[in-house]
Amino acid sequence: MVFDEESNEFHQVAIRIRGRGNKYPVDHATCVAAVRLAAAKLGRTTVLPHEYMEVRGRVIGSSRGSNRTALRLRWPPDSQIEKIGWNRVLSEAGLEVPSRAARPRRGISNAVAMDLFLKCRGYLPQGQILVEFASAHHISLSRKHEKFEDSFEALKKLRQASGAWIPPRRLNLREAPPMSREAEDEEARLASFFTADHRRNTRSHWTDQKIIDGIDFAVRELPPGKSLTQKELRKLARKYPDQIPSATTVTRYTNRNGVRLKDLRQQALERHSTA
Repeated sequence: MVFDEESNEFHQVAIRIRGRGNKYPVDHATCVAAVRLAAAKLGRTTVLPHEYMEVRGRVIGSSRGSNRTALRLRWPPDSQIEKIGWNRVLSEAGLEVPSRAARPRRGISNAVAMDLFLKCRGYLPQGQILVEFASAHHISLSRKHEKFEDSFEALKKLRQASGAWIPPRRLNLREAPPMSREAEDEEARLASFFTADHRRNTRSHWTDQKIIDGIDFAVRELPPGKSLTQKELRKLARKYPDQIPSATTVTRYTNRNGVRLKDLRQQALERHSTA
C-alpha cells in the first residue's frame, strides 16, 4: 500500500494541530507514520535508519514555502525515533523488523552525501573534502572510509535514476569553483535536511574552509612589518585558538592539497586587497 503526503497516516496528527498552522507535534504516532511512509516510498517492507534519513532529506529538500516547516516536523530525525525504539516503531508500522546483524551503522551513504555535495558546490569532491563537508554540517556518514570507486558507482546509479548530470572525475580544492554568499546559504539550507540531532562536538575540527578563513584572520592580525611564517602562525594560533588553526593543522592541509604556506599567505593578501 502506498501512502501520499495527505494520507490517513497523519490524520490524527492533523486533527490535534488544527488552528496551529504548521506546528506539527513530534509524537509517537508521527514517528510511526513517517517510518511507514518512508518504506512505502522505497517500495520496501522495512526501512533502516540511514535509509529513512535519506528519504527524509529528499522529501524536505524538494518542498517549498511554508510546507517545508511542516514537513520537517512530520518527518522527525532518526534520533527522535530511536528514543521510542526503532524496532518497536517498525513493528507498530506493520513493517518487518530486521535481525540485529542486519542493522548497518547509522548515517547516510557516501553516494547520497556526494549527491548533496554536487547540488551544493557543483563538483565531485575528494574523500577528505567530503568527510569535512559532512562534519561541518553535522551529517553522519555510514561508511566514511568506503573506497571512492564503490561510492562513485552508487552515485552514478543514484543520479542516473533522476536524470542528473554525472561528473567525469573528482576535483581537488585548488580546482574547485568559488562559492558565492548565496551559494553558501543554499548549502546550509539543503544540508540541514540531512542533519542528525546527535551532533558531535566539532569545536576542534578544522574544515578546509575554516582553515582558509583562519589564515585570512591571521594575516589581518600580523604585527606591522611581519610576514606569516610558521613561527608567527604558532604565536597567533596560541593567541586566537578559536579563530586560527595550529601550525600542525595548516601543515596537514598544505600536504593534503599540494600547496605551501606562502601560497595561502599570498591568496589571503590578494583577497584583502580586493575586499
